[in-house]
Order: sequence, then C-alpha cells, then structure tokens
Amino acid sequence: EGALCEGAYLQEEDGIIHMLHRSYGRWLFESDSEDDGRHWSLPEATQFPNGNSKFYLGRLPDGRGIFVGNPEPNSNRCPLVLSLAEAGMRFERHYILESQPTRRKFSGFAKGGMYAYPHALCWNDSLYVIYSLWKEDVYVLKIPLAGL
Repeated sequence: EGALCEGAYLQEEDGIIHMLHRSYGRWLFESDSEDDGRHWSLPEATQFPNGNSKFYLGRLPDGRGIFVGNPEPNSNRCPLVLSLAEAGMRFERHYILESQPTRRKFSGFAKGGMYAYPHALCWNDSLYVIYSLWKEDVYVLKIPLAGL
C-alpha cells in the first residue's frame, strides 16, 4: 500500500480518537488512541476507498461524523463527496457534492487534482464545505443541516 501521510481525526465521547491516514494505495488506513493521543495502534487498512488526496473529518452538531474528500481511486480528485457516520468511523451515507469535470484555467507545476483540499464548518444551522478547484479558485457550498 505504500507510505501513509496526511491524517485527520475524530474523537468519540468516550475519549477514543480515530485517525484516518491517506495512503498511496486503494484504501484509507485507521489508527486509534485510547489515551488522548499518547499511544496509537498500528494503522490498518479500512474498507473506505482512498482517492490519494487530502480530506476533512469533523462532527455535525448532532454528533454524527463527517468525511469530505475524494474517495474514488485514480479519479483526479473528482467527485467531491460528503459522507456521514452515525457512530464511530462507519461512513454509510454518501452525498456527491461535485462531479462535473472542468478544465484548468492555467497550466503550471503541481496543478493536478480537480476538487481538492476540503474543509468544513457548521454555522447557523448549515454546513459550509470549502474546497479548491484545480488550485485556482476557492468555492463554498452551503448545505442546510436539516437536509442531512
């Protein structure tokens, strides 16, 4: 599977921290800590696909976990997907946020990756998803929490 990099984490109410790691293979990897991050389990492959891109993990106000990223392997970071987990790291509901292929405006070094570098935050009953398009423009999607 190759090297692991760019981790993101979620902490459960019981204190357990789950960290997902980007890999250069087909799957994301997970390691866990039961002591506030002092010690971690060895990373193990999950069944969550890896698009070899940066992703975001967080929580909605109701406690559900969210993943925003590109889970499709070898996809040039398209589509951009929002996934929800009712508990733990079991992401079972998925929403395609962006899937329309677009062209770059400018050529240049390290310009791969269509929908990339996502982040998200909740504010005023909405989830805001922020991401770049070809590392040229920044977009924001506003998603009413009631629809999730």
